[in-house]
Amino acid sequence: MKKSIVWFAGLLLVPVFATWLDQPSFDPQRPAPQGTIIVRDSTSEEERHRQKEDWLTGMKKAAPGVNPERMEHQYRFERQQRLGFRNAQDSLAGGKVIGQFEERGCDFNSGRIMTVEWDTINDLLYAQTAGGILYSGPEDGSAWQPVNEQFRMENGLFLRLVDHNGGQRLLSGVGGDWFYYTDDMGATWDTATGFPSNDRSVRDVVMLNDSVKTLYLLSTEWTTPVVNRIYRSTDHGASFHALFNFPVGTFGYGGEIDLWSHRYEEAAFLVVQDSVYELTGDSARYFQGTIPGASGNMILTGYASDTHESDVLYAYAGGDIFRSNNKGLNWTFSGPTNGGPFRRNSFECSVDEKDHIFFGGVECWRSLNQGQTFFKVNNWWEYYGLEATKLHADIPGIFSFWDDNQNEVLMICTDASVYQSTNNGLTVSNLGLQNLNVSRIYDHLSSTFEPGAIYVGTQDQGYQRVMQDNGGVLSFNQEISGDYGWLVSSDGGYSVWMNYPGFAMHWTDAPYGWAQSVSWDFNGANQFWLPPLMADPNDGYVAYLAGNLNGGGGSHMIKLTHSGDITPTQMPYNFNQGGAGDVTAMAYSPIDNNHWYVLTENGRFFHSSDAGSTWTSTLIQNAPGTHYFYGMYIYPSPDQLGTVYIGGSGYSNPAIYKSTNHGSGFTSMTNGLPPTLVHEITGDPTDSLLFAATEVGPFVYVSGDDQWYDLTAMGMPDVNCWSVEYIDALDVVRWGTHARGLWDLSLQNPAVSLDEEEVATWSVFPNPTRDQVRFSQALDDGVLMDLQGRVLRQWSTPIDRLDVSDLSTGKYVLRSSEGAQIIIKL
Repeated sequence: MKKSIVWFAGLLLVPVFATWLDQPSFDPQRPAPQGTIIVRDSTSEEERHRQKEDWLTGMKKAAPGVNPERMEHQYRFERQQRLGFRNAQDSLAGGKVIGQFEERGCDFNSGRIMTVEWDTINDLLYAQTAGGILYSGPEDGSAWQPVNEQFRMENGLFLRLVDHNGGQRLLSGVGGDWFYYTDDMGATWDTATGFPSNDRSVRDVVMLNDSVKTLYLLSTEWTTPVVNRIYRSTDHGASFHALFNFPVGTFGYGGEIDLWSHRYEEAAFLVVQDSVYELTGDSARYFQGTIPGASGNMILTGYASDTHESDVLYAYAGGDIFRSNNKGLNWTFSGPTNGGPFRRNSFECSVDEKDHIFFGGVECWRSLNQGQTFFKVNNWWEYYGLEATKLHADIPGIFSFWDDNQNEVLMICTDASVYQSTNNGLTVSNLGLQNLNVSRIYDHLSSTFEPGAIYVGTQDQGYQRVMQDNGGVLSFNQEISGDYGWLVSSDGGYSVWMNYPGFAMHWTDAPYGWAQSVSWDFNGANQFWLPPLMADPNDGYVAYLAGNLNGGGGSHMIKLTHSGDITPTQMPYNFNQGGAGDVTAMAYSPIDNNHWYVLTENGRFFHSSDAGSTWTSTLIQNAPGTHYFYGMYIYPSPDQLGTVYIGGSGYSNPAIYKSTNHGSGFTSMTNGLPPTLVHEITGDPTDSLLFAATEVGPFVYVSGDDQWYDLTAMGMPDVNCWSVEYIDALDVVRWGTHARGLWDLSLQNPAVSLDEEEVATWSVFPNPTRDQVRFSQALDDGVLMDLQGRVLRQWSTPIDRLDVSDLSTGKYVLRSSEGAQIIIKL
């Protein structure tokens, strides 16, 4: 993978990394993006997606026959039914954990939108996000609200509304094992019946616009032998039954089969390799014709009228576009695409003009002449600085609608938002600039050097930061495009190391407007899409990357030293001993920095007492049931030297283990924790509470109970959490989710917490603050206390402000005879 960054006019700019049909030259005179560094990545979208999928699949290690996704789905589905319509709790574990969740952002930078539905009667637009959270709001994008926070549905393929029993039923088909529906607009969800018990991958779903709204579903069934199967539903998705089988040995893994139906007219078709069939709602398929010269992956789209006299079909076939003017009987070649679609929904024909088709890959293209020539809507890099009117890279879906007056409106899904166009894609407008808070975070870091600065690494929305936490839902600024994870720092966030798929980057002066970065390409030096990083405990300008400068996997620690450029030096110890595999996590003790720890993909743990000079190893598999343990994270205790917690894949074995002797032996910590993947672990300063970021949500471990508790019950959405940190000064647990951005759990000390009736009607501002707070009304008397109940300020004459500049970062309680408020000092 190649990465290049070019400096021009004080900003970093690069040409487009993947164009389709033409290669326009880069114009150095064009307006520069507003502060965002743009990364050029020559890896194809297909290869990038494959690398990421391999990385994600490898994490969820399990015994043969064990399906991690099904295990997690069962737990989340049962949790949805168990919690139901209950209000969020404010405490768990008999009052040992008291707190409240608050959404923190990112507000401005949205995430990947998979598919959309438009209810023009009620003027509501629905957007299915990649993280599984469904949003709805006015069609102008002014007030987005989550619909299904209690139960996420990832990898959306299909989203439609149907009239059902005097109301509306919302249907959701996703790219896993399930088809969902809700009759109460997302408050509760059910799964369709009729599918066999074997594992499957749903590939496509369409709806025929007949009297019963017949549904057709294409799935790859992981049976023996593996087959592609098409199902039909005539009861609005409540149940399906199988119609046709297409063995994988003959027809491939679903790519050579596709379904298409018209949104408004009664027309539906099936393509199987080069053969085209019409679907009319019954249990048969009707052969229409073959597409001469067509091969490879197939996608259908088309145009239909009420008379069906001018119906047109288009077929994408392995890089070429073909057209039929007689419902598939005869076909002609229209032209090449020179690129593949991002997803099946990325190929669409206008509902208004049969000659207009649209195609999405990394960028979006439009043709007004049957696919003979295409024009790009905009270059992907134009998005930066022009977010309101330029498409972001990657186009998961394009959908043509009619508005109330039968004017065509094009909805275009991207990795940053959903856009609309009323002029065939000539111009676009971003509908997700506010409140569509669906950032997919890989990692985050809160600065202690400059309290209030927060850094996040996201999926395709780059590295982002805020320099001042002013409370509420924050609008982060995107500093650089792409995917970033493993944000680490040993100098309190003055400088930050991070990884992109292909290079490591170090930002200095990270909390300030003059922050600068330097990077080093590690192409071929690591096996993982986002390899692990560890900051050097004594030098913020040094970090360690898991990799191998000589190739052959990530079985060494590579020392990265930032001195002008980044210089890599491979450390001699090879961790791939006895089948240990590649390094998946590294950490050091905050009590004694000489104690380093390493974890590998095959469950081997390493310890060094001399800062990495020599190592001893332990096979975690010596502990009960760890044969399929993929190590993800190491959390050395801040309270007891030698106590270490490790987390990883927990589908065929426990997901979390504890050692009290630097890893010489481990015991499992599983009470209350469902089968899942643990991404990160943190805790309070005394280890009395531990927090785990998992694929099924946030969990807290209460050591006095020896029990894990699901924090979703306290108001967290159903999200997969990838990162977590405990901010001691604020008594806040901050979670990075891979679906809904950042969330804070503000913990409360019962001795100083506020009852609802005690909270004052007057307000304090700014809050958080660095120096002083003002009151919305003068307070005749009052006290300011810390969380231990110690009085720090006291007055008995009216004041309208209070100086707190000398206080340490943290939470404080302000009480007066007229109520109380919590103050956060940065």
